[in-house]
Amino acid sequence: VGADLREGKLTLPVIRALSAAGERDRETMARIITDENFSVDDFNTLVRLLVSLGGIEDTKAEAEFHVTAAKTALSIFADSSDRSTLEDIADYALSRKH
Repeated sequence: VGADLREGKLTLPVIRALSAAGERDRETMARIITDENFSVDDFNTLVRLLVSLGGIEDTKAEAEFHVTAAKTALSIFADSSDRSTLEDIADYALSRKH
């Protein structure tokens, strides 16, 4: 999240949290995400807001939905090392931290 924000990219957790935020939290988030030199404290505040406003959980649920759909689409193919690799990549996308 931090690297994306410094590059001016809004991530899905931020978008989801902004849509759920009240005026005060939205203003706080906007101040942080528009400051490309935000501090560590600002970043920690933003992360707390992403968690408390459901941005992280909503994004995880969205990712799980898409991974399930991808693996379902792969199920039409016979078992193979290629299919297994693609399924592993999908699972990795859910478990990676950065």
